[in-house]
Amino acid sequence: MPRKLKVGQYRHRPAAERVAGPEGTVDRPLMRRRFPFRGLIFLLYALGGPLLCAGVSLLLRNVAGGSLVPQRLAEIPLPPAPTVGNVIFGAGLHETAVACGLTGYWLWCRLWKTRPSPGSRSALGDLLTTALALGPLMAFAALPLGVIGLYIRTAPASQPWAVRPFFGLLAAPVVTFSALFTGVVPLVVLGLGLLLGLLTSLLVLVLWREFPEERVES
Repeated sequence: MPRKLKVGQYRHRPAAERVAGPEGTVDRPLMRRRFPFRGLIFLLYALGGPLLCAGVSLLLRNVAGGSLVPQRLAEIPLPPAPTVGNVIFGAGLHETAVACGLTGYWLWCRLWKTRPSPGSRSALGDLLTTALALGPLMAFAALPLGVIGLYIRTAPASQPWAVRPFFGLLAAPVVTFSALFTGVVPLVVLGLGLLLGLLTSLLVLVLWREFPEERVES
């Protein structure tokens, strides 16, 4: 008879059905345990993402005399890159860290729940199939965060700080759309998205070995 729980206690029951085993037996399904250090995943992307973006900006600045680095974004002059106020394409350090942390964490959680296809020989291949599609998608989705941060810093001095985020939200779709036609911006964002998918797939694959699938309790 199951032990009666006291007030304030609970017993985790995974939402999974039993699966049929050989000779009519019923086996408990395989499930992967919840990763206990998810906060470190967000921190890893929030710290490593801006460093990677700054490295890309530095590379673009040193190639062809900096002609590949946009100097203006929708009539807004950009500070030199890479700096705290312009890590890459006008996005400052703070919004770049938030964008990298959110996109990386979401993609990692999505891949962590992925289960290899039956009969698949390569778990990495299954991860890359999802990651290389979602990575660029999330990279492009994060562009408005950089635009909002840029507007907040470069808005007219007469505009109160309390309303700048609101006007930044209004400007984000227009500036983001115009940035996609600058040539180098979409190519770099696409490359960063693919790199995000590749690195996240490798990270998940390594952690899978430390947290293998287990039979859940009934």
